[in-house]
Amino acid sequence: MLPARHADMADWGYRPHWRPMAATFEIDDLATTPPQTWLLFEDDTGLGRATAKRLLDAGHRVTTVRAGDTFARVGDNYVLSPERAREGYDLLLRDLVARGLAPNRILHLWLVTAAEPTAPAAVFCTAISNRDSIP
Repeated sequence: MLPARHADMADWGYRPHWRPMAATFEIDDLATTPPQTWLLFEDDTGLGRATAKRLLDAGHRVTTVRAGDTFARVGDNYVLSPERAREGYDLLLRDLVARGLAPNRILHLWLVTAAEPTAPAAVFCTAISNRDSIP
């Protein structure tokens, strides 16, 4: 379903379904943290892969997303094209919800890089806590 077009700017806006926040626990406390359902966007340095392993070893559910050319489910994980933005994220969330894997924690590491950042104010890691249900 396409978004509705509103000519009157007073009707423009959105309702956020998530809010960025600092992690509420240390990575070393994962074993004592109640299990969560994580969606982890893997970087190309290996940090995401190592984090996913630690989360899984501590009893959390983890679904990973790698950057690629198109949206696809690969086994229990996903590939998503960063250039196709909204389309891929919509497909990803629909599929996660349909599979009962709607995340309550999201760790986005695509901007983690071993090289110098291309933008001085680049944000390299964002942990998102879903306070509302994903539609």
